[in-house]
Amino acid sequence: GKKILIMGYYFDRKGVDLALMACKRIEEQCNFQLFIISDDVEGCILSCKNILKSSKIPRWLTILPSIENVASYYRSMDIFLSPSRSEAFGMASIEAAYCGCRVIASKVPGQEEIGIPEIVWIANPEVNSEKTIEELAEALRGIILSEKIMKKNESIPNYIEQGFSMHKWVTEIINFYYSKG
Repeated sequence: GKKILIMGYYFDRKGVDLALMACKRIEEQCNFQLFIISDDVEGCILSCKNILKSSKIPRWLTILPSIENVASYYRSMDIFLSPSRSEAFGMASIEAAYCGCRVIASKVPGQEEIGIPEIVWIANPEVNSEKTIEELAEALRGIILSEKIMKKNESIPNYIEQGFSMHKWVTEIINFYYSKG
């Protein structure tokens, strides 16, 4: 089955509850495993049980401990979820796309501006969380059940390197200050 990853550091802000509910909706039709990265595995398990209203975590859910080399997690996954309620900047989505994951993300300020090709956009959960859950479930179902083999888009790492490199950021900041001077 497809391997799906979400960051579980801030459950509510990152939309982990929305991801869990979307996965619950597709568990009968799709073969997948949802991995949540957390720096508090036991707390994460309790939160998942509460959200799913269950005494045990489902077979399709695995909690992973935080590690320094998160790229190794990204590279072993097929799909990255970011159904966030708010984002300062969608760095995790950029990292995941760079490592070859399909990205499904909510259209919230700080995330929708990143503009990475092939991101599947879902509704802003602050506007309508039920719509976000439904769109996330549909996006997951579509990717998981797709007959096509997901092939890594080789242009995405290049796009990210050109659009989000430290050199580009520094150049833009310097140009901004020169334009004000």
